[in-house]
Amino acid sequence: LVCVVAFAAASYATLDARASEGITDESHRYASYIEAAQLDGDELLDFLDEQSELMGSDMRVTLIASDGTVLFDNDVADVSMLESHAGRPEFVQAEIDGESSAGRYSETLQEVTLYHSVRLYNDDVLRFATTQSSVWGMMLHMLGPCAVVVVLALVSAAVQPQLLAIIIPPC
Repeated sequence: LVCVVAFAAASYATLDARASEGITDESHRYASYIEAAQLDGDELLDFLDEQSELMGSDMRVTLIASDGTVLFDNDVADVSMLESHAGRPEFVQAEIDGESSAGRYSETLQEVTLYHSVRLYNDDVLRFATTQSSVWGMMLHMLGPCAVVVVLALVSAAVQPQLLAIIIPPC
């Protein structure tokens, strides 16, 4: 049981690190392209719209103006309905340092949303986000397979002395 919990925790740490690296790499790649192509205004929005269709549903991309107004979000049809993102930690830090990483936990969904934001050459902030199960959510998903492993280990431990007695007869 201890091994199962340790394995789940190690797996979660590895998945968390890979997810963080993935959104960081994606945000840098997009920011570099946007800067090199000097995309701005409608050209930038069209580019993000086109690219978000290729990304799939597990990656959220948001473009935020320097005043916190959301200009683009591939997860929302009408961005004018979104509140200002000026107070979001990943936005504030990107405005100060040029980029930022943050994570927030949803008790309701038992998921962590990871964010990476990069300030673009025109002072807009490009934010990438992805969600993943929390360590507890992941352990719940692994409960069935782990239960099978524990049962097999217990059965094996109970049967082993009897098998040894058959294979190696007592003197």
